[in-house]
Amino acid sequence: MLEINERWTLDTRRGLLINGENIVSLSRINFRIIYYLATRRNQPVSIENIIQFAWGNKNYATKNTLYVYIYRLRFIIEEDVKSPKSILNVRNYGYVLTNKF
Repeated sequence: MLEINERWTLDTRRGLLINGENIVSLSRINFRIIYYLATRRNQPVSIENIIQFAWGNKNYATKNTLYVYIYRLRFIIEEDVKSPKSILNVRNYGYVLTNKF
């Protein structure tokens, strides 16, 4: 189990996000992205490294593809998607999962 923010926990064995009674099953890609960020909490990670971890050596994903997946994760875990506090953009680099709840 990995804490994502004050409300959500990631069940790494079952690929679920848990918030009390609310349980959200994640796609394989969404799970890999949030897991990668959670295991590197407060460390900015590059877009390229996230894509490599989530999709492997396949060239399916672009920066825009990753942006869509990050938006979907924010839609689940953030109270306000337009003002995220957990998954933050690091301009011209990538993303960071913070402890700032």
